[in-house]
Amino acid sequence: MTSTTATVIIPTYNRANRLPAAIASLQQQTYEHWEALIIDDGSKDNTAEVVKAIISQDQRVKYHYQENGGVSAARNTGLRIASGAWIGFLDSDDTWDAWKLSAQIACLKALPEIGMVWTDMNAVDDAGTIVSPRHLRHMYSAYRRVGNRRIFQHQRRLAEIAPDLQCPDDLKANTSVCWGDIYPTMIYGNIVHTSTVLM
Repeated sequence: MTSTTATVIIPTYNRANRLPAAIASLQQQTYEHWEALIIDDGSKDNTAEVVKAIISQDQRVKYHYQENGGVSAARNTGLRIASGAWIGFLDSDDTWDAWKLSAQIACLKALPEIGMVWTDMNAVDDAGTIVSPRHLRHMYSAYRRVGNRRIFQHQRRLAEIAPDLQCPDDLKANTSVCWGDIYPTMIYGNIVHTSTVLM
């Protein structure tokens, strides 16, 4: 791997039916220098066969099987064997927008003082219909209890940080990149969703 590679850790357990969509969303990223580590946490379904078929078409996807130890153990295995300059997490029943990695890498490059970046997210139903846009603030009550201004001390427009980012124009123009010391807020509760993280 090179210093421009992002390692994306995908823990999975008996999700052979959902995993291909997660991997496909990674394959559609505008940032193409990534490796996917599929950490199979003891699946009893046909996950191994599904992943091997994908690997035969895309060598950036790698498969690692382990006995069932839970999602945290699977993520920790991924962290141990990751080789990229950046680490992302993608749960096997989630998908990413095509510009996600490009946007987050641009943020990490423009703001070298930050160690992690995460995004908001949409909640979708089984048909893929958005049932709760910008769901992060609904899911985690710490945002409501503390408020954005106390969580984030700094802010810039995404269009400034990533002017060449290929994403919807209104999103780039209207999205703020906010950062600061989140430790005090984390005492009130979580504000970061795992599948949105790049560090």
